[in-house]
Amino acid sequence: MFSFFNRIPIAKKIVEKVMHPKEVNNSDFFTNKIEIDEFSQKIIKDLAFFRNALATLKKILIPSLELAELEKEAFNLLVSNIELEKGSSKVEVGVIGGFSSGKSTFINSLFKKDICPMKVSPTTSSITKFYYGHKEKITLNNKEITQEEYQNLSQHEGSGAIRGAKAHHIEYAYPFDTFNSIILYDTPGFDNTEINGGDTKATMDTLKSVDVILFVIDISKGTIDFSSIRNLDNLKNKKLYCILNKSDLKSKEAIDKIKKSIIEKNIFEEVIEYSASKVLGEGKRDIFKDSIKELEETFIYEQKEFKSTIKGVLAEKEGRRRRVKMQYQITIGRREFIVDNFYQIAQNQRDKVEKLLNNLSDSKRDIVKRNFDKSNYDYKLKSKAVVEKLSKEVSRAYLNKNHQFEDFDKDIMAFKREFEKFEEANIKSFYKELAGSFIQSCDVMDVSDEEKSFWSVPYAKIYFNEKLFRSHIFKIEFFDLLNQFLLNWQKYFKKGYDFYFILPKIKLLKNEAINYVKEELSDYINKEGYIKDFFEDDATGIIYFEDQKEAKKFLNKTFTEKAVFFMSIYDYFFENNQEKIEAFKRELHTADTQSSGQIEELKIELQKFLKDNNYA
Repeated sequence: MFSFFNRIPIAKKIVEKVMHPKEVNNSDFFTNKIEIDEFSQKIIKDLAFFRNALATLKKILIPSLELAELEKEAFNLLVSNIELEKGSSKVEVGVIGGFSSGKSTFINSLFKKDICPMKVSPTTSSITKFYYGHKEKITLNNKEITQEEYQNLSQHEGSGAIRGAKAHHIEYAYPFDTFNSIILYDTPGFDNTEINGGDTKATMDTLKSVDVILFVIDISKGTIDFSSIRNLDNLKNKKLYCILNKSDLKSKEAIDKIKKSIIEKNIFEEVIEYSASKVLGEGKRDIFKDSIKELEETFIYEQKEFKSTIKGVLAEKEGRRRRVKMQYQITIGRREFIVDNFYQIAQNQRDKVEKLLNNLSDSKRDIVKRNFDKSNYDYKLKSKAVVEKLSKEVSRAYLNKNHQFEDFDKDIMAFKREFEKFEEANIKSFYKELAGSFIQSCDVMDVSDEEKSFWSVPYAKIYFNEKLFRSHIFKIEFFDLLNQFLLNWQKYFKKGYDFYFILPKIKLLKNEAINYVKEELSDYINKEGYIKDFFEDDATGIIYFEDQKEAKKFLNKTFTEKAVFFMSIYDYFFENNQEKIEAFKRELHTADTQSSGQIEELKIELQKFLKDNNYA
């Protein structure tokens, strides 16, 4: 009787989706074809090795943050070497000057060509980046523009449309060998605020990123102004040089006085005399010889005296090889002449600036090379240490063979043992709760007076309340305990293996229990819901009791005894998951076989890396 305790069909109708690990697509490490030296080829080979090693380590579940960090260092080393190989360690020079200082003329004198616009009004409203190129090319926002367009963009022109506008950023490539190791920036300056308030900010933003600053001053205006001193004070970490332009307009005494006042400010590394217009205008002419020739024509009738005087001047000039004199005074008879040699002086000044820039570029390149050599030395030491350590870890992994297949199998066995313990600890109390729910759902009531008239003894009968029974089952604590137990193990296998069980839905489990109990009770409860007489075939027969006490005793004794029948949810759970578990174990076994091969291959590659680098 009441054999519903023998079994409850659960979980067979429940199917939970299993998430499959996403596939990872690997891309080539290097795709761009470039000309590289032997060192870079070696580093690229190392990078390919690191990438493959990291991929293998990920597959065999061996983390290596040190190797990932070493990969980054090797990549940075590769970039640095390519920069050195291509001569990319150029010195960046910012040129700045006040209105009418001759800044644009100074830049043109370096190029020996009229590139920058030169006008009496403030012109430069752009940041122009000059650098060496195989051919002359001007670009704005990666779009090529003409020289005329560049001239227009480089000027404020007093136009209302330009007022307040942001400075343009222009790139100018020019085939001038002197600039092969130099990048030069032409900036708007500090004092164009009336025309464009953004000039000072644009200038400062550019100067903060350069290595060297050349500050051009118009010597005819005297020393450096306070506003410029204030702005340059924010750039003290740069190498600052003062170009004292238009020095051909002042006497030696005046030049020395102005230089002294600037030097005393302790702003600049050096103050350099310069005459941009002389360099740009007639730098290629030998002005001194031309002047002598003109004088010779003047004194055609006094050749003896002229040649004697000129001989002395030429001797004086020859004796001043290290320092060219600006002017030579020639007296023939009572007449005095001045021979101007300043073009030669200006050319020497330009050569001095060019040499300065080249020296600065060489210095920067030396610094970059020293830093590169140190980084390379550190990389070699670290690569040896990391690969040796990793080689030992991989060797241990290969010897131990703690593969996922074996670990998963052990964890499944541990899960089964814990499930058995859980069931043993809770299932009997569950059935007692189930029986108790049934008993609590039965109302013991007195029979009606009409029924009493047929019998002399019966006074009570038992009625089963299905609605009350349903509410009691949904309150049984066992279902919540089972759900939490299974979820905890689900999380464990998900984290360790990305494996999902098919879990029974607790709500469905409760409904199945209710339906099954109802099905089993259909033979023992009549249509009205009263407990029938077990020994009569009459479907309407009801068991009557002398009193309510006897009826309750009957319920407690009969149904509590039936509760000792054991039903295993464990069996149903693993019956639904066994095929899934076996399929996953087959996948792990295949993966472990591959992993063993991968570990062995990686072990060989690690030893080869050490040997190729003379580490082994």
